[in-house]
Amino acid sequence: MLWSCVVEIDRETLIYDNNFETVDLRRIEGGIVTSYLGQNILGTYNNGGFKLTLEGLGTHDYVQIQALLYIHDSWDGNAESPDGTDYWGVMLDSSEVDVFKTSFSNSPCSSDYCLMQSYPERHPFLTFPRTGASVVDLPAFCKSDGTTSAYEIELIFPHRKGQVEIVFWDELNQPNASDAQCDESWSLNNIQVKLLSI
Repeated sequence: MLWSCVVEIDRETLIYDNNFETVDLRRIEGGIVTSYLGQNILGTYNNGGFKLTLEGLGTHDYVQIQALLYIHDSWDGNAESPDGTDYWGVMLDSSEVDVFKTSFSNSPCSSDYCLMQSYPERHPFLTFPRTGASVVDLPAFCKSDGTTSAYEIELIFPHRKGQVEIVFWDELNQPNASDAQCDESWSLNNIQVKLLSI
């Protein structure tokens, strides 16, 4: 969650709610629906993402985004060369200011090997792999020796415009992967967007 100070919310209005079971991709540019754990998800993505556009917004002070994020297979977090950092982020209205950029790691962690991640903070903060995950060791999406971690994402951005464009994106570094999409990917489910007023 992103707060610059403590504020009291006077009103919250749900303006978008989608679990993709009906494959409703209206208002989504770049949407891909696949199946994971017997349910529809939005994804998977690798060095890509999608944009959600919502119009006709009423008066508000903040936009709150909630979603279930799946981090599939061999994300390397803040690793440096040769693999590089694996970033995931959210951006509002093509703004360089309203950006949440972090990293995730599904790496094992021992005293002599541990690829740290930044989540739940922004990059370049350091936390242990899978910190903040709601569920770990879910089945891999693709790799036979992989795993998936699930995160309940909640982000709040200052916002007052009558339209919002929310871009979910990634930047994955996999110079040694023969199949990048299978090596690392991500997906989302249960996306909710609310307007908050103070």
